[in-house]
Amino acid sequence: MRRFWVNLFAGSTILGVLVWNLPVPVASAAEGLLLGVPPYLERSEILQRFHPLADYLAQALGVPVTLRVAAGYDQHLDFTGRDQLDISFVGPAAYLRLARIYGRKPPLASLGNSEGATFRTHIVVATGSDVRSVADLQGRSFAFGHAGAASSHLVPKTMLHDHGLGLADLALHRFLGNQDNVAFGVLCGDFDAGAVSDEVLRKYRDRGLRSLAASDPIPERLLVASQGLPQGTLDRLRTILFDMAGSPAGRQVLAAIQPTATAFVPVRDDVYRRFGLVLQAAGPEDGQ
Repeated sequence: MRRFWVNLFAGSTILGVLVWNLPVPVASAAEGLLLGVPPYLERSEILQRFHPLADYLAQALGVPVTLRVAAGYDQHLDFTGRDQLDISFVGPAAYLRLARIYGRKPPLASLGNSEGATFRTHIVVATGSDVRSVADLQGRSFAFGHAGAASSHLVPKTMLHDHGLGLADLALHRFLGNQDNVAFGVLCGDFDAGAVSDEVLRKYRDRGLRSLAASDPIPERLLVASQGLPQGTLDRLRTILFDMAGSPAGRQVLAAIQPTATAFVPVRDDVYRRFGLVLQAAGPEDGQ
């Protein structure tokens, strides 16, 4: 994999939780805002993680914030691209794809942690597996998350390539939709190996998940906005997000989204553009 090192550094609220079925118009700031999240983990965990953020934003803005969890990654990308959401949580690959297909979405903030604004993904196996190196995966089965996700497909596919393995060298590979499913599939023995982010590895390590190889740093997930939001609303949202780490309530919200998150930080487009060059080595997003 191409080396990619990143040095980065009131009143009552109304909170809705909806599951996506049909598109709805983007809300005006006065009427309320829609916050959308893709199903990168189990739906119940997504709701638990992002409830606090929706509630926090509703309190800070004084308008309702409705949380929407997409039925799938493609639906989330489509609704974000067509401005059916006011605020959208996206991964680095989705951020680049949105700009390519729909035009650049106004960035709000990236997640930050003690290492900056990056995370790593891992090729994982069960603790008792006889697989000791990535090269040992030749002729084995592999579980990916979603075909368009950097952490659970595109970057791990590049890692395999760096060890001389293409998808054709695997006995089989499957896309399981989210990273919890990948972890379960490996732990249950349905797959010899899989790909998950470091936060999912930490979640399942005590249950027997082991890292076989770690990626170079990957730009963190981020929040983007609809192109239809007024500039004043964008500025206010950024201020709220950037100030979140300065209060106990804000830090609780960050920890709920991701245990290692310490702040929301400004988005550096140059970092994501460089990461796009890395993803080119991964080939098509359809898993071919």
